[in-house]
Amino acid sequence: MLCRYGCGNTGTRKLKNGSWICSPLASQCPAQKKKTVASRRKTGYSHTEETKSKISNSHKGLKQSEETKLKRSIALKGRQRPLYVIEKIKNSPNRRVFKKGHTPWNKGKTGIMIAWNKGLRKQEPMEILNRNDPVYSNFRKYRNRVAVRSRKNYAKYKKIINPNNHKLGRAGVKGAYHVDHIMSVRMGFEKGISVEKIAHKNNLQVLPWLENIRKYDGKKKKKVC
Repeated sequence: MLCRYGCGNTGTRKLKNGSWICSPLASQCPAQKKKTVASRRKTGYSHTEETKSKISNSHKGLKQSEETKLKRSIALKGRQRPLYVIEKIKNSPNRRVFKKGHTPWNKGKTGIMIAWNKGLRKQEPMEILNRNDPVYSNFRKYRNRVAVRSRKNYAKYKKIINPNNHKLGRAGVKGAYHVDHIMSVRMGFEKGISVEKIAHKNNLQVLPWLENIRKYDGKKKKKVC
């Protein structure tokens, strides 16, 4: 069977309609290549106005994905806008027009970028905690880190720590429970025990809020039984 495009070569690939072509792709056929070159000599590499209108009408109402937007922005980066696009922007009714006498913020400063916080007082950065240090010198830091690790371990081992699925809540709420540390955070800090051990699942239990509060004296220290 010969190629359906009339190049005279023997067909090597069969199409769904039963015809044959001489190459894996139709665009690679010699006869099709000649037609493509001839059409480009007339219209150039850009699409004709009729083709442009068909493409634009087919894209109406479709939303581009974020991945497609990113690819388009990368592909168009550094390219200069065509003249017809510039004219379209100038004649757009949505274009912002400034009143007479308005001075742009970058007047006389072409090519110079000004930082948004120029002249503002520099703020001190937040203190960064050393996560490799198992016991922090400050009790507040130690307690906060234990609270974070305890929440993560409770969420991970909830079925083990709270097998009856008691509802957690604030003190004073009827039927509310608290997540309590068997060995208190204060005791762990004073004895130099690591955060991971105090926040371990084996050191966590669920108690009614009233029972949890009664365990402590007025100085927020556990009572000695």
